[in-house]
Amino acid sequence: MKKTFITILVTALVTSFCWYAANKALRRIDAVWLMSAVKAPGMMAFDSIEADQFAGRSEVAKAKLVALKKQWGKFYREQDECIGEGIGNIMITFGKIDTEAVSVKKVEPSTPMK
Repeated sequence: MKKTFITILVTALVTSFCWYAANKALRRIDAVWLMSAVKAPGMMAFDSIEADQFAGRSEVAKAKLVALKKQWGKFYREQDECIGEGIGNIMITFGKIDTEAVSVKKVEPSTPMK
C-alpha cells in the first residue's frame, strides 16, 4: 500500500514538472516570437516615421503611419495567445512607400528659375 502511494505521488510530481517545463518553454517561444514579430519592427517603424517627420516629409510619414495601422490591424493578442502575422514585414512596406515618394518627387516638374 505504501509503495503504491509513493509511486502515485512520484508520478504526479514528475507529470506536474513536465507540464510546468513545457508551459514555460512555450511562453518563452511566444516571447521571442512577440519580440521578432511586433516589438522590434514596431520600434523601427516609429523611428522611421519620426525621422521622416523631422526631415519635413510629413506626407511620407502619414503614409507610413497609415500602413503601420493597417498592418497592426492584422495582429492582435488575445489573453495569452498571439494571433495574426505580426508587423515583422512593415519595413518592406515602408521601403515601397519611400520608393514611391522618391519616384513622385522625380516626376514633379521643377519650377522655372528667375
